[in-house]
Amino acid sequence: MVVWGESLMSVFQAFHNYYLVMVFFLLAKMQAKENEVERALIILAIIYVACWLIQIWNVPELVFGVDRDDNLGDTEQRGFYRFFIPTKEHMPILVLFMYEMFRRTKKLFYLVLCPICFAIVILHVGRQITFWSFLSIVLLLLYQNRKHWAKILVGSLVVYWFSLFFIEHIPTLNLLFDQTTTQVDNADDDIRLKCIEFYWHESISNPLTFIFGNGLGVKDELWRFTQKAMAKGFYESDIGYFALLFDFGLFGVLLYALLFVKILRLKVEDKYLYLKFYLFYIYGCYTFAHTLTTNIFFNICVVYILYMSNKKVVKNVALNNKKII
Repeated sequence: MVVWGESLMSVFQAFHNYYLVMVFFLLAKMQAKENEVERALIILAIIYVACWLIQIWNVPELVFGVDRDDNLGDTEQRGFYRFFIPTKEHMPILVLFMYEMFRRTKKLFYLVLCPICFAIVILHVGRQITFWSFLSIVLLLLYQNRKHWAKILVGSLVVYWFSLFFIEHIPTLNLLFDQTTTQVDNADDDIRLKCIEFYWHESISNPLTFIFGNGLGVKDELWRFTQKAMAKGFYESDIGYFALLFDFGLFGVLLYALLFVKILRLKVEDKYLYLKFYLFYIYGCYTFAHTLTTNIFFNICVVYILYMSNKKVVKNVALNNKKII
């Protein structure tokens, strides 16, 4: 409002993505059980996968999501269909959940579903989603099996070498990683780097907005600035933490970092530990994506589960100490 002349109503409208924070307090008011919230998230993720499969079956007709391509049947760039269906960035929660269900029940059914879910992640042809999903499951395995860390690392290397083989022989993966190599080799031409440079020189370099951010807008001067950027092919969703710096300044970036540290330090029940690694995936993907600040319903529900689980752990510890005394 001060720097860009945005109206109060414009600011109110612009924060629509963040109002889902209220879900946390609604669940608390309802005294929702952690396992029920967890079940709801998994069901929603499965529904998403069903929608994704239906969309694949109906190519080139658009059934779900947003059409950002001229030809939905074109797979020449990435080797497979790429759709923009809401909450797709949250689907990898299924990979971690299936592993956790195997750990809880020791049923091979869930162990089989885990790589199947990861295969679906790969078929989304998103490099960040694939990389951070894989890293989060590996770190979870290492954390829960610290005594066997060497075997897990060796196993991860074996998977890596097999992956190289598949990348060479599967067109989808070959195209995806070729694109990554091309962008790395031609960093000066990478649209993300140009986007970062644009936002930095046009606004972040202002000391006031660098500290406190520019805020959000939907119709006034700030909105026109973002429209100008989009016309150049510069999207905030492509620059992750730089977008966070643009919107909420250094103060906002530090706040999100402190929230993450706070969550990691929460003591929770073992059965919900995997959700910490899910948030690690979310924070990781936000490097060059928008998993942290849009479609935050999953994130808020996960935080609620962890918070309620922490309350139980703290209560049990207090009771045990009381008994000892």
